[in-house]
Amino acid sequence: MHRMYRKRNFQLVTISLDEPDQKDAALKVLREHHLSATNYISTAETRDKLADALDKEWPGPVPYTLVIAPGGKVLYRKTGALEPLAVRRAVLDTLGRTYANRK
Repeated sequence: MHRMYRKRNFQLVTISLDEPDQKDAALKVLREHHLSATNYISTAETRDKLADALDKEWPGPVPYTLVIAPGGKVLYRKTGALEPLAVRRAVLDTLGRTYANRK
């Protein structure tokens, strides 16, 4: 998805909840999936603090997908496996299907 939209007003960020000492294992998974996005490992004191900072409506389980428009409007949220088509629809509803400016 990052490769599809990276030349537009779009940024994909992943956050791993692995412990910092598991960085190599997390990096291995990212490489296996050829992820080209910006990737972080959470350093929040607790997972609850991270969940509160990202999305007060996040029930806690992972994986969790959150799509946020510029300005902070939540376009999509889902607990469980990523649904690429649903995420693309949420992104395109905001970006538009072409490079023309959305008003």
